[in-house]
Amino acid sequence: MQIVSYYPATTDPDTGVTTPQSTEQAWDSTANTYVHLARDGSTLESRPLTADEVARFTTLTGQMTGSANAAVVHSRAQAALTANAAFLALASPTNAQVVAQVQRLTKECNALIRLTLSLLADISDTA
Repeated sequence: MQIVSYYPATTDPDTGVTTPQSTEQAWDSTANTYVHLARDGSTLESRPLTADEVARFTTLTGQMTGSANAAVVHSRAQAALTANAAFLALASPTNAQVVAQVQRLTKECNALIRLTLSLLADISDTA
């Protein structure tokens, strides 16, 4: 993941002097680097990410993963309703069908718990 920040042109309200776009900053979690470039493209600073920057990327990545996983869990919920309705329509389910339903319900409960607690970084126990 890469985040790029630009400093746009600014005008000092007191003097009326305009400073053109001066720099670009890029934080790259894949390369684990921070680069600060001047307007002419020359490098002003290049360094590894700090521990704080790595922590921020980790948090952001986790939030993005959680959002994507929440969408997956929501889409599975509709299929779960259909499967549960089919099970409830059985007049006399076999032992195998009951065991399969209990396993399905356990995964569905895990999904609901993860949604409720916002623990969506890993949803492997919901499918």
